[in-house]
Amino acid sequence: MTDESFLSESDQQLLDALHDLPPLPVTPGLAAEFHRRLAAESGTRRSIGNWIIVSMAAALFVAVVAGWWIDRNRREGEIAALRAELSKALATLPAPGRFEAVNNAGNSKLGDDSVVTALIHALLADSNTNVRVAAAAALGRIATPAALAEAARRSFGAERSPFVQTEMLRSVQRLNAAVRARIVERFLGRRDLDSTVRLEAQQVAGF
Repeated sequence: MTDESFLSESDQQLLDALHDLPPLPVTPGLAAEFHRRLAAESGTRRSIGNWIIVSMAAALFVAVVAGWWIDRNRREGEIAALRAELSKALATLPAPGRFEAVNNAGNSKLGDDSVVTALIHALLADSNTNVRVAAAAALGRIATPAALAEAARRSFGAERSPFVQTEMLRSVQRLNAAVRARIVERFLGRRDLDSTVRLEAQQVAGF
C-alpha cells in the first residue's frame, strides 16, 4: 500500500477525486487503427529514405563530373602554358634557358603530343649538347613508348655526342625488351661509337 501521509490536504483531496473517475472507454478497432497508421508512417519514412539516397547519389555524380571537368580544364591550361613556354625558350633563349625549359617539360609529366614533338626537335637539332642531353632525359620521362622509340632511332642514327647517346640509352630502358634490342642493335652497327658507349649499349640491348 502506498504511503500518502506526506501529501498536503489539497493534494489528498485531488488524489481522492482521481480515484473516483470512471474507467476510460475502449474504442473498438483501436489497436488495428494504430497498427494501420504505424504501417503508413513506416512506408512514408521508407519513401523519404529512398528519395534521400537517390538525391545523395545524384549529388555525388554531379560532384564527380564537375571535378573531372575542372581537372581537365586545369590540365589543358597547364599544357598550353608549358607548350608556349617551351616553344618560346627553344626559339629565343640562350642555352641555359633552353636547358631549363626542356628540363621543366620533362619534370611536368604532361606528355602532350606537341610538347613531346618540341622535345624531339630539341634532341635532334639543338646546337648545345647539354640541351640535347636534357631532351633525351625528358623524353624518357613523358613520351609514349612509340614516340620514345622513334626519337631514339633518329637520335642513334645521327647523334655524335657520347653524353647524349648515353642518356638516350638510359631512356630507352623504358621500352619493352624486343623493341629496345632492335633499336640498340642498329645503333651498335655504327663504327664511330666510343668504347664505353658501345659497352653500355650492349648491356641495354641484352647482348
